[in-house]
Amino acid sequence: MKKSKNNLLRGSSLVSIVLLLILSSCKENINKPIDPFLNIESQINDSLDIKIYYGDNGSIRTIILNNSVKGESKLFSFHKDGITPTVIGSDNNGLKTGPYYTFYSDGTLNCRINYQNGEYEGNYICYSEEGEVIYKAFYENGIEKTIEINDTINDQIIMY
Repeated sequence: MKKSKNNLLRGSSLVSIVLLLILSSCKENINKPIDPFLNIESQINDSLDIKIYYGDNGSIRTIILNNSVKGESKLFSFHKDGITPTVIGSDNNGLKTGPYYTFYSDGTLNCRINYQNGEYEGNYICYSEEGEVIYKAFYENGIEKTIEINDTINDQIIMY
């Protein structure tokens, strides 16, 4: 199953827009230039804070949004360019929860992994850089129930 690169680019653009909106809502240091080698922690309101971590080259590597009231965190991790995402996901009270997305360095989707209370739950699907499904598994309560591997060399799907 091929995926449109345009859809993935729109996803990357959406992440960029969301992050810009979040960063523009920060009240602290609004008139000060940002030192690209300084990590930032800022309280947006009583329950929401943001942490931004920079790489050696000064680009943003990780953004974490924490909602202390709900115990939820959103993670946005980026490749060295500071624009292309590597991981997007959510935690609830320190446990991975919901979908996690990993990306290749060109921004195409690598894997979509579902979590519930820190364990795999539901579909775990990985794609080639061309958008073909290369790995697919299904989990219940952290236990692997089915697995399919797309053997592109021999042009066959192996099921376990």
